[in-house]
Amino acid sequence: AMRPLIAIAPPNGAIGELLRETDAGEAVAQSDIPGQMRIIQKIYNDWQSGTQSFEMNPKQILQYERREATRKLAQLFNTLTAHKA
Repeated sequence: AMRPLIAIAPPNGAIGELLRETDAGEAVAQSDIPGQMRIIQKIYNDWQSGTQSFEMNPKQILQYERREATRKLAQLFNTLTAHKA
């Protein structure tokens, strides 16, 4: 089952952008203790009520899995080597 992620990272950085793009969780700055408490409370409340605040876009998430990244890299290598042959 997909579960929401909490990243202790700059919300406007690459990780924050990735979490927004995939709607898989939220990034909170290390120094933002109230923000960390807010997101933990939000996820806990969701768990208690059986709801989910994050849509978790599986298609978006799958493109970042190792197998998919490896497939894309292999495809790029095949493209590059095909032009040299």
